[in-house]
Amino acid sequence: MFRPARSISPNTASLLKLWGEKYDLNKQFSGMTYSKVRYYQRVNASVQGLLSTEPEILATKDPQTGALTEAGEVNENDYINISQVANVRVLPLGTDNFGRDVLTVLVKATGVSLEIGLIAGLVATAIGLTLGCWQAISAAGWMTLSCSSPTSSPSSPVLCC
Repeated sequence: MFRPARSISPNTASLLKLWGEKYDLNKQFSGMTYSKVRYYQRVNASVQGLLSTEPEILATKDPQTGALTEAGEVNENDYINISQVANVRVLPLGTDNFGRDVLTVLVKATGVSLEIGLIAGLVATAIGLTLGCWQAISAAGWMTLSCSSPTSSPSSPVLCC
């Protein structure tokens, strides 16, 4: 699928000029959420690139050195086949308000939840063992076990826990 290069009408140029004059990156508005601030920052970055006439540089990775080398240029009036662009990420669950991949966040959150569950289980086991042993000691005290072995004395104390 081919798409034509963007053409900028005089109205668009005047709107972009007005955006550049009026938009202040550091201005804070009360009640504006962080996601809205990031949205306007992304819009501003997109607007900055609309009027550029410099060509985009295509680079390839040299297999022996690993360095990027210039493979070509794409001018503003060139046509590009989008399906041949290498840096297209597939985001099956989309992105959130901050532009983060939802699937990646979900996988990381699952890992954290499993770690918390494992730690909680170990802590509960340790508390249960401690309280159970303490209860056995306090309820029964030291118990003497009679062993059938002739070498052990029947009066030797053994902790039953």
